[in-house]
Amino acid sequence: MNAIQNTRNIRDGQNNRLIELINIVEDGYPGLKRLGLEQEITTTSSVSVIEKKLPTDVKKEWAKLASSDHSTSDKTNKFPSLLKFFLNQKQAIEYENAELRNDSKTKGFVHYSEKNDRKVDTSYWKPSKCLCHEGANHSTTECRIYLAKAVKETKRILKEKGAF
Repeated sequence: MNAIQNTRNIRDGQNNRLIELINIVEDGYPGLKRLGLEQEITTTSSVSVIEKKLPTDVKKEWAKLASSDHSTSDKTNKFPSLLKFFLNQKQAIEYENAELRNDSKTKGFVHYSEKNDRKVDTSYWKPSKCLCHEGANHSTTECRIYLAKAVKETKRILKEKGAF
């Protein structure tokens, strides 16, 4: 729960941060369950803490799902439904970002703003050029200097530039 509480609220379009939150929840739950402490994360107040971290568009989608008359979520324990919802969100983001579905210049990030019976609106984030070279005509993923750096150094660069 500390890792969740220490996570800053996520804004719309920050799909990498949303995936980080989903991973924290997904990775933490089995450990708590093994220790017999799953109630630490499945309480209404814990679910509420997680919900507050969500970007507005995802929070709205979750609220529609959780409050629907046809909702299968347990009103006293929404955590299993929230976890399933998170895994579906993660899968949708990863599917949208797969290299095969994007040209080499644009990386798509899907975020759900409104959903009606037929259509899910998506918007796309177009990354700036290389994080290492200002004014370059190549992206960071194509930068030889960036790719040659150690993992620790690339993480530092990503954090410094606000991309991670």
